[in-house]
Amino acid sequence: MTIRAKKSLGQHFLCDQNLSNRIARFADVQPGDIVVEIGPGTGNLSRALLALCNRLTAVEKDRQLAQDLQQRAHSDPRLRGLEIVEGDALEIDWPQLLDRARGNASPGAGQHQAASVETECPPTKHSCGDDRRLVKIVGNLPYNVATRILSQMTSCKDRFHSLTVMIQKEVSQRIEARRGGKEYGYLSLLMQHHFHILPGFDVPPQAFRPRPKVMSRVLQLLPAPNGDTALREAAFEKLLKRAFSHRRKTLANNLKRFYPEAEVEKSLQACGLGLKVRPQEAGLEHFRCLAGML
Repeated sequence: MTIRAKKSLGQHFLCDQNLSNRIARFADVQPGDIVVEIGPGTGNLSRALLALCNRLTAVEKDRQLAQDLQQRAHSDPRLRGLEIVEGDALEIDWPQLLDRARGNASPGAGQHQAASVETECPPTKHSCGDDRRLVKIVGNLPYNVATRILSQMTSCKDRFHSLTVMIQKEVSQRIEARRGGKEYGYLSLLMQHHFHILPGFDVPPQAFRPRPKVMSRVLQLLPAPNGDTALREAAFEKLLKRAFSHRRKTLANNLKRFYPEAEVEKSLQACGLGLKVRPQEAGLEHFRCLAGML
């Protein structure tokens, strides 16, 4: 069948099988691993993943692609073990889907539902029991929603072992950015707070159909067990957004719009920051310190 990429979904299909194989190897997929793929598209990366593991759960929003892949899973030996969950990665209940992949949830738990599922892993822990039962997530993320998907995954990082993604290189540079750089900001700190980041490799436009106008990059995120409560995490994220509300202003001036001036100055001093420092000049530990005080 003829598959046409939908611009509204930000679709760019990976058509280079060698690169698909390289991504699967970089994700360190092993026999017996539980793997979830975000946005399988035409299935090239799915085949590469299934060549290394026994089963794969793939989340696909495009109904035509989802139905095509499900049909081919019955006839193509390279897609044996593929299960398609039709749904939007931004709307699916990820804790339930990941628990279902690990065998901890009742059938039908992959769809977007309000009900929660009790698991054997407390949400404040990085892992429990056998780490092999935690999921490895792999995905070629649509450019237009990549940052939203990544931000969403921070809230369920206790349920997966690793997250290997291909994203727009510009977004990757923001995630990997270090203190003081022009790309360093809210996304850098949010991702570095929640994950250990392993740089991967660049993927050129000619590896896709249709060709995007930008370079892509593969990287891997390993959940960092910082053990904070959901309430503290929410306060940390709110602080980051407020701190970077105006990059050209000092951190103190940005924060004084939301917190008492005396508390801001006292907290900055206690965390080792001067009143003239700008938000991009403060490090992750500084922001963690401020979040604990303000």
